[in-house]
Amino acid sequence: MRAREAIAQFVDGNSERLQGWLDKIAEEEGPNEAFKAFGSLLEYHVPKLARTEVTGADQGPVELVVKWRSPEK
Repeated sequence: MRAREAIAQFVDGNSERLQGWLDKIAEEEGPNEAFKAFGSLLEYHVPKLARTEVTGADQGPVELVVKWRSPEK
């Protein structure tokens, strides 16, 4: 967790310089490489979302049952 915090502080403290670095990469190696560089930096600051599949019993479909309850008197 401390590594993420350190990277976040680095990015926050160097946001203006980061734009210059990305511009230079885009100029020298193309925008695709600049995008890859930015993405690789983000991996350490913003965690990737994991794909999760939800299944019911025995890997079957999830069944939702809704019942209306009469008000208690």
